[in-house]
Amino acid sequence: MTIAAPWTIDSPAKWERTYLGHLVDVRSGATPSKNEPLFWDGDVPWVSPKDMKVFRIEDSEDHVSEVAVVQSGLKRISPGAVLMVTRGMILDHTVPIAVVSNPVTINQDLKALLPRSRVCGDFLGWLLTGLNEAILARVEEAAHGTKALRTEQWKGLPLAVPPLDVQRRIADFLDRKTAVIDELVAKKERLVALFAEKRQALIAQAVTKGLDPTAPMKASGVGALGALPNHWQVLPLRRVVLRFVDYRGRTPTKTVDGIPLITAGAVRNGIIDHSRAPEFMAPDEYEEVMGRGRPEVGDIVFTTEAPLGEVALVEDIEVAFAQRIILFKVDPRRIRNRFLWLYYLSSAGRAEVVSRASGSTADGIRADRLRASVVPVPSLEEQDRIIGHVTKALRGTSPLMTAVQEQIDRLREYRQALITAAVTGKLDVMESAP
Repeated sequence: MTIAAPWTIDSPAKWERTYLGHLVDVRSGATPSKNEPLFWDGDVPWVSPKDMKVFRIEDSEDHVSEVAVVQSGLKRISPGAVLMVTRGMILDHTVPIAVVSNPVTINQDLKALLPRSRVCGDFLGWLLTGLNEAILARVEEAAHGTKALRTEQWKGLPLAVPPLDVQRRIADFLDRKTAVIDELVAKKERLVALFAEKRQALIAQAVTKGLDPTAPMKASGVGALGALPNHWQVLPLRRVVLRFVDYRGRTPTKTVDGIPLITAGAVRNGIIDHSRAPEFMAPDEYEEVMGRGRPEVGDIVFTTEAPLGEVALVEDIEVAFAQRIILFKVDPRRIRNRFLWLYYLSSAGRAEVVSRASGSTADGIRADRLRASVVPVPSLEEQDRIIGHVTKALRGTSPLMTAVQEQIDRLREYRQALITAAVTGKLDVMESAP
């Protein structure tokens, strides 16, 4: 069988060339009726995309009952199976893969790949993780702008597969090596979280209490805000923003150069991170996509999903925005761009967004709910003083957060490169064994 792909050509000659669909059987998932209480809150894990953040699935956030398994058509998935997300906006940038450690059921956004005799589940999980970019290239846009990985597309993925004993050695090697990397990443993520917590608390104090500790306070009526200075207003976001530009619809064609394309994943830690997987849009599509509203320096970008509630200020107007981003053009008579930006960076602002998020997992927010979210509004002069105070207080924190985040990114890139090299035979795991 002549099967050629960039990731199979240089694999060892003795490895079998085949297609993913020839190595697995497939099981689909479902959602039992939400109107039947007997189907839910049982002991059977019911895995959905929100659980696919780890390589080994032992449990899930939601559970169904034995009654649901019997009456709703759910199929139990045995340990050793590989789960793959095949529908959802997460497929815009990654295809989550996980190996089942305990019996589970799955929802309709996942497929379970049951390994046949020529492949072991652990190796298959690592193989698909290593070839994530190749799988991602097969993702299509489905109805309502969501993403889908169709069965005929992933089944046709060319693979090179070693003998079973080599598969197990590779899987064991990657278990050990990635565990070390993951532990280091976790430590650095905790450090970033501490920086973020300190920053959010400092900002929240300034943007909800002001700088005068003796100012008379009043109840805001909003749980996330608590008490506010008497002379401050509490306004819905739509009252302080002149225009919302919602970048929805067709995903633009991505090119190797052109107009920088900012995705939701590049908005983090209060800035647009141009170093994170830089992408570009073809110039001839710029007018079509950005005709809905071109950015101006100082405009605020807000991510509505994956991730939720990240904000940044526009610093360069020669950029385009992908889906899941809303642009705020604020009313300068009511609020400063930088004050509103600080508010959404604060713990109070984030809590207000999450409280209005849609869905049981609070992982996204609709534009109408976002417009109704509330904002504390002091006078413009007081806003200026708060901005100056916070900027001075945080002057040394942001560079530290950025530096640690860059280290995390490099570790993740190394992890992915290590997996890809091992599962394609470019790294001899026997030579790398301890």
